[in-house]
Amino acid sequence: MPISTDERIAILQDIQREWLALARAVRDLSDNDLEHGELANGWTIKVTMGHVTAWERKLIDEVRHGERGEAFTWPHMDVFNPQRAALDARRPASEIREDFWRTHDELIQLLETTPILSRELVESDTYTHYPNHTTQIMEWRKRSRSG
Repeated sequence: MPISTDERIAILQDIQREWLALARAVRDLSDNDLEHGELANGWTIKVTMGHVTAWERKLIDEVRHGERGEAFTWPHMDVFNPQRAALDARRPASEIREDFWRTHDELIQLLETTPILSRELVESDTYTHYPNHTTQIMEWRKRSRSG
């Protein structure tokens, strides 16, 4: 059964609230910051942005499979995350940045209309995921200002 318009709006607001915090954390960073800003987990900001984008892309694929009534499989995060991090480490920061913004826009457009939207479907890839990385980036920003 499709969710109500009010619930769809509430889910989208939760996603966008946390996305905005993440976007504010990265929006004015240079490509050099993205390439060399190392976070507490050992990833650069660029790799972290690629990671967020990859999980949003996963959600887009999962929703599309669900809309078609197809099963969706995805590697365990302990396998996927290091593989994706290695790939993103070799990509230019400008490409990561472009994918970051474009993929989020694509995700929101899809979630605005998909009949299968639910909190359970989206929360771990969006509004409960973004804050972890927002915090890491903000901690880096604080360290880089004082260092």
